[in-house]
Amino acid sequence: MQDKPRPNIAELLAINIKPNLNDREPASNRGAKLWRDVLAEHDLNPAQKQLLMMVCIATDDVEALRRQIDAEGLVTRSKQGSPRENPAVRTELRLRRFIVTTLNELGLLRQKQKRPVGRPAKSFCGVTAEQLRKLNEDDDDE
Repeated sequence: MQDKPRPNIAELLAINIKPNLNDREPASNRGAKLWRDVLAEHDLNPAQKQLLMMVCIATDDVEALRRQIDAEGLVTRSKQGSPRENPAVRTELRLRRFIVTTLNELGLLRQKQKRPVGRPAKSFCGVTAEQLRKLNEDDDDE
């Protein structure tokens, strides 16, 4: 059985979402700064801008949830008085996962490799390209 290729989120949204970015602007400094920084460095299409707007709003929501968790604590009491995890913690983690996943899907978290990974290439006899260049230079000098 063949697996179907996974569709790109940006392509799906380009079909289904009207690029109206004025529904809700990022409210906090962190979301607005993320918006400005990404648009300054990357050229995004309207669907990608919509995804970025969702990430910026989620960033604002994470910040608000973190303030709420700090005020209430990680553990709250149920109606019966038993300790339980603050529900805002789980929501915060879900939003953080959404942010990272979406930024990765947009290609904003991928870093360019500076050097190839692994050992330098060698020819079949174990001589490196640098050694061959030196040998050729020595032959030219003679």
